[in-house]
Amino acid sequence: MKSFGYLAALASLLAGGAAHAQETPNAFQCALPYEHSMKALGSLEVLSQSTVSAFPGLHGEGNLIEFAPSGTTVFGAQPSKLTLEVLTPHKLQPKEKYVITLASTFAKTAAADEAIQRSVTWHIQCGTLDFCIRSSEAAPSGAGRLEYRRKASLELKCIFEFTPEEFDALGS
Repeated sequence: MKSFGYLAALASLLAGGAAHAQETPNAFQCALPYEHSMKALGSLEVLSQSTVSAFPGLHGEGNLIEFAPSGTTVFGAQPSKLTLEVLTPHKLQPKEKYVITLASTFAKTAAADEAIQRSVTWHIQCGTLDFCIRSSEAAPSGAGRLEYRRKASLELKCIFEFTPEEFDALGS
């Protein structure tokens, strides 16, 4: 694994602080470019860190960091869980990509679902769909791909993808 970009993704959390605390919701709302999103996470309390096993053909090994969601609202709803996941490319993956995901999980309530639905311009009217993607025209410049999933809980994912060269450049 190339370490510079990888370490930059995790170490940039240390660069955050009170000045970036107000940007934390924007990071999970997928409203910031990657570098600003990582800095915004620095104000959050880390609850746990764990490794993610490789899944052949989809991704290599990675790391998962869980943050305390207290005091953070995302699209007007209070998340029950906030995470950052950094996955390396898998050697069997046709297009090698590092995938960095900021995820916020919410209790499955009508209020949270309505708040999320009305706060985003979706590619297709989200309505009763179980999976929605933000319209690319509505995405701020440099922001990641925003996905919304309705399962046992409600989950928003802000996804950034980088080639190995782009990922290494993040650390320089």
